[in-house]
Amino acid sequence: MEELNKYSKTNPFGVPENYFEDFEGKLSYRIEVQKYDKDAKWRISNLKPYFAVAAGFLLLFALWFTFLSKLDFERTAANQENAEQDVIFSFFESTDSDELIQLIASDETFAQEFSIHENDIDIIIEDLDESLIMNEIENNDTTDNI
Repeated sequence: MEELNKYSKTNPFGVPENYFEDFEGKLSYRIEVQKYDKDAKWRISNLKPYFAVAAGFLLLFALWFTFLSKLDFERTAANQENAEQDVIFSFFESTDSDELIQLIASDETFAQEFSIHENDIDIIIEDLDESLIMNEIENNDTTDNI
């Protein structure tokens, strides 16, 4: 028991030298750092909704430029194709059928590519629907009577 009393009276732990000399400065510094950390966290947490709104706008603009620009390109291509067809139709409407026949007859490649033989005409006529032919004949008869 004497041995235990001997150890209990002396403190086995010691305080480092100069520990309490600048204790107030260290404590005030830690308090200021903690206060600054709280302010920084408060600022970030208050700005989170604004960051979310900004990210949403960026997402909308990105979607706009990726998907809708492709749609505009497709519309432009379709409009261009329609414009080309309109030019072709207006050319055919403005020219006389005799002029078209002369134009086609003068073009050798057209005559070679689109020449129809008598055998082909028979096959084409057989494939046509009789009602289509009858409608065409009736339309021609009504326009001749007018």
